[in-house]
Amino acid sequence: MRFNKIFPKKNIDSGNLAFLISKRGFLIRISAVTISALLVSLSIPPVGLGFLAFFALVPLFLAIYDRRPVVAAGYTFVYGCVWGVTAFFWLREIDPAIPWLMGPAQAFFKMIWGGVVAFMSHHILGNSAKHLLGVRRSNGFETDYFRQFLLAVIVAATWCLIEWSRSWVLPWNYLSTAMWNTLPLIQICRYSGTYGISFLLILFNVCLAFYIVSPKFNHDTKKIIRPWPLITTLLLVILMFLEGIFFIIHQNRRKMKTTTFMAGLVQGDISQRRTANNFEALEALKIYLELSQQILNSSPMPHIVIWPETAVPYPYRAYYQASREFQRGIQYLSRKYDTPFLFGTIDFEDISNEIERDPKTYNSAFLVEPSGNIDARYHKVQRVPWGEYIPGRKYLPQWIIKIIDMDRDLTPGTSLDPIPILKGVRAGVNICFESVFPYVSRGEARRGANLLVVLSNDAWYPTSSEPAQHLANAVFRSIETGLPQLRCGNNSTSCLITPTGYISKCLFMEPDEKTGLVLPAPVKRGRTAGIIPVQVEERPRKTFFVRNGNVFILFCWLVVISSFVYIFFSWRDGQKKYLEMFNSESGVHK
Repeated sequence: MRFNKIFPKKNIDSGNLAFLISKRGFLIRISAVTISALLVSLSIPPVGLGFLAFFALVPLFLAIYDRRPVVAAGYTFVYGCVWGVTAFFWLREIDPAIPWLMGPAQAFFKMIWGGVVAFMSHHILGNSAKHLLGVRRSNGFETDYFRQFLLAVIVAATWCLIEWSRSWVLPWNYLSTAMWNTLPLIQICRYSGTYGISFLLILFNVCLAFYIVSPKFNHDTKKIIRPWPLITTLLLVILMFLEGIFFIIHQNRRKMKTTTFMAGLVQGDISQRRTANNFEALEALKIYLELSQQILNSSPMPHIVIWPETAVPYPYRAYYQASREFQRGIQYLSRKYDTPFLFGTIDFEDISNEIERDPKTYNSAFLVEPSGNIDARYHKVQRVPWGEYIPGRKYLPQWIIKIIDMDRDLTPGTSLDPIPILKGVRAGVNICFESVFPYVSRGEARRGANLLVVLSNDAWYPTSSEPAQHLANAVFRSIETGLPQLRCGNNSTSCLITPTGYISKCLFMEPDEKTGLVLPAPVKRGRTAGIIPVQVEERPRKTFFVRNGNVFILFCWLVVISSFVYIFFSWRDGQKKYLEMFNSESGVHK
């Protein structure tokens, strides 16, 4: 009875305004985070509208910064799901369900960021003491520019830490990937790695968001309010861009002692044949040998012939018929043309017959000299999870293993020592997936590599955007290490990348429709072979990143930890002031 008198039925039926506002606000925020996710996905290949990354996250930030941390984490989880599905949709070529599983997996990392953003916003834009005392300046929350910029720095640092936290499993499609072909801006990678670019983009997004919600005009002074956080960040972006231009010009003009050689790249465009039979293996071998002979008969002749990862789907060192033909074919061409061959293959551990276990299996690269000997080999260090091994296999139920098992657990290599492929050329080999892991190339550069060689096989993805994304993620390795990168792919991306990230040569070249200039077409698929001249510096300077690693991540840790310390002491001071106020009021009443 009392409830009906207070809230008459007609008012309940007509609807509660607060409920409607809440529902509308929820739908607006869901739409905002979805738009942000789609814009970020559009900023990376295959669409590659990189400029979108400068404002793509504005809707997301505006949707979460004034929410409770739990609510903000929920909105960011939605963002992560939409982004994870769309940015990794190429995984459907392995299994249609994988992109839909990738979404929630990526969303877990994003929701942590969202919760931290909301928490930091509450305490940095309006500190704990003021909230506890019930004091809040009428314009302080929106126009305290120092606090806005401070929060933007903290939010950007937190984003970088979230990216870093997934770097040991899948450092793919960081926000920085959107800038992969904006060469002047990404030169900062030689200091900060890719995290510096992500930091700059998040900083700009947050400051732009604050500009949108802040007052633009002071009615008391009749003056326009200058958005200092946005101006500061814009100047920082311009400064980084100009520094990159000057560095590229300096790099192109710098005199250095170099070695030049002709690399013969063979792109066989073989279909995915991980479980190939003898006929399929011999067919692949025939294609690669014929293409190799074509470039060996050309003028000028290559100094080395390079094949991609597992070009022939049978192990080189085995007793199968296809393996023996593999050995004979390589050794014959190498001896006849006095040219070494570098190629990817499956390899096995050398063990005694007395040892009662299967030999370890590796994904490897061999250097075969004209003598027929395997002069050097490299075992892949960073394996592909669920493709080359199952993480936590012994802890998973058998029914899950049956779904995801590919019937092999490859053994990781332990050495990042470069391979001396030619006189004066020390190649740091990356096998496929490894080229998106900075620590692999950095480790090879620290050990004296003066060239990065990537052997890739993207045949798993014959029609999707995976090769384009793979290339975009790998370009940063050249800038981080200051080394040229020679890539040989099975179906695409066979090219040369300069130390500044520019794709200078490619097996496929196409005329630009607007300018008419013939430009590299690295993601064009097809069967081909060709010779690319490669110039390497004999004693390259080690970049700051090579010498010191992820120092920028330490800076991000310092920023975030300091923020939590500040919030703790601010909260403690607020508690003291609250108790003092309470005690003083108690004394007045007495």
